[in-house]
Amino acid sequence: MIKLDTHQGVETTTTDARMVGTTFNEMVLPLPDMGYNVRNRVPPLPDSATLILNQGGQIRLCSLAAGQLFGYEISRVIDMHINALIPDLPLRGNTPGYNLAFAHFTPGGTRWRRFHGRDAAGRRFPVSITIDYLKLDRGRGFVLNIQPECLGHAQRGSGLARLVRSIQDDDTAIFITDRNGHIQHANPAFTRLTGFPQAEIEGRTPAILKSGVQPAAFYDRMWSILNCGDEFRGVIANQRKDGTRFYANEFIRPFVDEQGHLTHYVASMHDITEHVLQHARINHLANYDRVTGLPNRNLFLDRLSQEIHRARRTSSVFALAFVDLDDFKLINDRYGHATGDEVLNAIGTQLNHCVRDTDTIARLGGDEFVLILPGVGDRQSVLEIRQKIEDTGRHIVAGDLNLSLSLSCGMAFYPCDGKTEAQLLEAADQAMYSIKKRRGTASGWIGAEHQAPGCERKEIQSAC
Repeated sequence: MIKLDTHQGVETTTTDARMVGTTFNEMVLPLPDMGYNVRNRVPPLPDSATLILNQGGQIRLCSLAAGQLFGYEISRVIDMHINALIPDLPLRGNTPGYNLAFAHFTPGGTRWRRFHGRDAAGRRFPVSITIDYLKLDRGRGFVLNIQPECLGHAQRGSGLARLVRSIQDDDTAIFITDRNGHIQHANPAFTRLTGFPQAEIEGRTPAILKSGVQPAAFYDRMWSILNCGDEFRGVIANQRKDGTRFYANEFIRPFVDEQGHLTHYVASMHDITEHVLQHARINHLANYDRVTGLPNRNLFLDRLSQEIHRARRTSSVFALAFVDLDDFKLINDRYGHATGDEVLNAIGTQLNHCVRDTDTIARLGGDEFVLILPGVGDRQSVLEIRQKIEDTGRHIVAGDLNLSLSLSCGMAFYPCDGKTEAQLLEAADQAMYSIKKRRGTASGWIGAEHQAPGCERKEIQSAC
């Protein structure tokens, strides 16, 4: 007797076929090493491809449908190792197979996993498999339920007409193209997702959905995968007929005939727009300041680290400016925090307007701003930046208020004043506070006592 050992402690014989996972057609079970030689006939069930393996992965039972699926006579399948039919199934003769199986499948046959089968002619085709653990009278084994995937191999009767019928009522957006990528059919779910009706897209390519977000290299990689006969999975930013953007998790599969020749591509699109947008919102909250919309401390430190690595690699210089609003507390106390936030936002906007595209401006918190200025180190650049920063606070509009504010700015330079994030921030902060004591709008440069040993600063100091 063969017993199925489930996690509920239920045992059953092979005559209770649903517990094993399927009803077998013609079944042969020669198990000389376990003391069995059983031949059993039960009523047939269409498309029920089932195999029973011993612990080492050798096939001990094969249903008629399984033999037909792989193109073998049942007698040839018996004693064959499962990896001859499903090469990437995680069972090997020299390993405790049930441990590997349980690591890859949910026991009880409730979870389908995708693999590639290999038929008698050596052709690969996609299949879905569940696996369950079997407890035999004198050994252990597995029962495998195998389903050929309906969008794969024309050898099993899934022609284009049948495929079109099978996707009509699917809630997933699916479209079919010829081998050259021209759309031949799309289901109603595709129209609902994209806004393009069937009649409007026939003969056109999926390029009508391009949003311009992905670079050409992305599509080159996609086609290189498909042209090798493999399946492509990826998240693609698409554009609807009305011009709105949506994000889809796309799965594109080559469709071949029984000779293995490519005839079509089948693509499914799962709308994940809300997930992508939610992720973007979370990312923005984590990396950008709520008041000014500028990068926050977290993103600033990341960019500062990148700039240090770039400058080290290219033997270049850059400046770090630390800017603080003088007596900002008085504005909050007199006009309230809402007005204070408007002032901070206005300062951030003004600073953003006076820097280059390659520069980074961030708000560290409170009334402190920092700027990363790549390539800045010569006298002329320092003078220009000093003047722009001085002008930033002179005309600030916050609601009905027109304010003139003074700023204190300290600067540090890589690599003279520091070679790490902490060293540069400390140097710029100290320079800013030395200027702040004067209570005027000015630009301060780090003093000689804080310079790196042997660092020449004459040109920079002459600008102060």
